[in-house]
Amino acid sequence: MPERRDRIRRAVEALDGVDALLVTDLLNVRYLTGYTGSNGIVVLSPARAVLTTDFRYQEAVGPLREVLDVEILERDIAGMTVGALGELAPGAARVGFEGSLAYAEVERLRGLAPAGVELVPVDGLVERLRIVKSATEIAATRHASDILEQCYRDLEIGRAHV
Repeated sequence: MPERRDRIRRAVEALDGVDALLVTDLLNVRYLTGYTGSNGIVVLSPARAVLTTDFRYQEAVGPLREVLDVEILERDIAGMTVGALGELAPGAARVGFEGSLAYAEVERLRGLAPAGVELVPVDGLVERLRIVKSATEIAATRHASDILEQCYRDLEIGRAHV
């Protein structure tokens, strides 16, 4: 979990021009938190890091509580998350959203944002963090490469005997 904490810290430090960020791309949510569900949003701000999801994942998100706050919402995760930004990202006036959100969804969410909260597009923030690999990620990639190399060798040996 220390690596997840570091990822979240680096993402918060990378907030530029916004007070908070809605992470809605599930690849980015997983990168930051390890969450593998199909319905979740991370709200990052200097005050707090929160994962919002629905009741189906209540047990699965237990271990994530070591790294960030978790809020289980009943319905319309995106709408309820944006509606609760005053609590989830205290003091945030400009909240970034990822470009993976559809235009119609962005407009709907803007209508649900609390007074004084502006939703603005922020592209590539988490993706830029994902480019730089940690020692753990590099070691895992090398290990996977070693396994693949052995598989290819085994295939070649098998082909030679056919």
